[in-house]
Parts: sequence; C-alpha cells; structure tokens
Amino acid sequence: MDDMNWKPLNARQSYNRMGLALFAMGALSVAVQLLLSLLVQRLEAVYPQIASGSWVRYILSFVPLYLVGMPCAYRLMKPVVISRPDSEKMLPGDFIISLLMCFPLMYLGSIIGNLLSALFTGGRSVNPLNEFAYDLSPVTVLVMVIIGPVLEEFFFRRQIIDRCGRFGEKQVILFSALAFGLFHMNLYQFFYAFLLGLVLGYVYTRSRRLRYTIAIHMIINFVGGIVPQLLLSSIDERTLALLEHFTGSPEQMAILMRSLPALVAYGTFAVVMLVLTIIGIVYLFTKAPRFRLNPAPAQIAKGQAARTIYGARWVILFILFCAVMTVVSLVTSM
Repeated sequence: MDDMNWKPLNARQSYNRMGLALFAMGALSVAVQLLLSLLVQRLEAVYPQIASGSWVRYILSFVPLYLVGMPCAYRLMKPVVISRPDSEKMLPGDFIISLLMCFPLMYLGSIIGNLLSALFTGGRSVNPLNEFAYDLSPVTVLVMVIIGPVLEEFFFRRQIIDRCGRFGEKQVILFSALAFGLFHMNLYQFFYAFLLGLVLGYVYTRSRRLRYTIAIHMIINFVGGIVPQLLLSSIDERTLALLEHFTGSPEQMAILMRSLPALVAYGTFAVVMLVLTIIGIVYLFTKAPRFRLNPAPAQIAKGQAARTIYGARWVILFILFCAVMTVVSLVTSM
C-alpha cells in the first residue's frame, strides 16, 4: 500500500498506536474468555458432560485471541503505514543456521521461565501449557503447528515490523520480540518466546518473507511440543514409574524390555536434540555477532529510542496489563 494514501505518523505516534492495538488484543481476548467461561459454567449446570469435552478448552483458549483479539488489533493498526523495503535473498544454509540458533534459545528460555515460576510460587505452580501438551488430538496439532504459527507470525512479525521498521531495525525487532513474549501472559513462556522472537524478527527483517519465520515457528512448536509428548505417550506408564525406582529385578527387566523400542526412540530423539542444541550454541557465538542491521529511513535519534517507544502511554498500558495477567496466571496455576 502506498504510504501517500495515509497521513504519516511519527515514531512516537506509530508505536503508541501499536501499543493500543496490542492492549486491545489482550484486553478483548481476556474479556471474551471470561464471558465464554461464564457461559460454559451455565451450560454445565444443565449439560454436565459439556465440561468433559476437550473442545471447550480450545474454544476458551483460542477463539477469544484468534477470532476476536487479533482481528480487532489488526484494524487498530491500520493508521500506521506499511513500509516494506526490498527483501534480501535467504539461502537454505541461512535458514538452517537461523533454525539451529532457536534450539538453545528455546531451552534456555524454558529453563529460566520454569525456575522463576517455581521460585515465585514455592514450586506450587503448574505450566498452563501442560493441559495442551498431553493432548495429542488432531486439533492440538492443528493449532500448535499450523494455525498458531501462521497467525502469530503474520501479526507479530509482518504487521509490527512492516509498520514500525522504518524507525529503526534494532528497535522494532526488540519491540516485536517483547510483544510476542508478553502476549503469552505467563512466565513459563515469556523468556523463550522473547528470545525466539529476536531470531524470527531478524529473519523477517532481512528476508521480508513470512514463509521463513512461519516455517521456523512450525518446526519449533512441532519438535518442542508435539514430538516429545508423542514419544512419551508410546512408553507404558508402568515403565515410567519403574524408571524412578529401578532395582534391576527380573520383573522390572521384563517390563523394561517390553518398552525398549519406545525408550530407544525417545533416547535417540533426546540425543539428536542435544546435538542440534550444541550446534545452535556454536552458531549463536560465531554467527549472531555478525548480524547486520541497516539504517532506517526515519531512524529514531540515538538515545531517544527507549523514551520514544516505551514511554508511549499505550505501550506502557500494554506492558502493565500483560504483567498483571502474568501474575494472575502464576497465582491461579498453584
């Protein structure tokens, strides 16, 4: 779209508008989720079996965000003009290196999130993703591996970076990653979403091709969420319990041998992921320092970026709202 069709907004106005859109997305999603929860409770009194359906969980979790929050936020972003510079070709090797960098960041962020959640709650909190992770239904795979990555990359990479990238590449990559992390509204996911958002933001900024970030996002969700649970589900529960108190008795050995193929498959997966993570660490230290950021057409003046972006009132409200919801998530998960 031609920028001349819109009244130009300066950096402060543009980021403030993005903050408004993000705040509206979060607030509307939570409000609709609460209303739907009340409706489900009313229906449950008449139809008790309704609460047992996994589809209820998906409606409460994803309909408010993807069908209400994101469309409204997209409409609110419209006054911020799109400015998309010429793209740069991304070679297959560059894509693979970017993907490999994501593995150590994913695990590092998960460790930080888990440790802090346990610290703040005395180890009583439960990761809200667990209820989805153990459900390997087609709907789970569809949402985690296809719908989520496509919509989230379209929103957090294309819309934010295309609309605010002209004010500075480093600033918009950081902002989009922070927004991506905060939007999850729980401490378990914030850190790894933020770190992955930095890589995804850079990949999109350089290539301007959404297919690359969507592909990386899909692979990370599939390998990090679906594959481990799929492999664990193939291991007998008695075997998992046995491994905690293994004595080597003939009976235990017989149980172990029955699950040996599944255990070998899971062990192989763990080794492969360890190797990929180590390679990713090497690339992080050798390749990431050479990441190139180009001058932006309307670059924010040096030393003014933090005040311009994070001093905007709607950006502040968005951050505060997500922080409050993160605390609520910790408290309610205990």
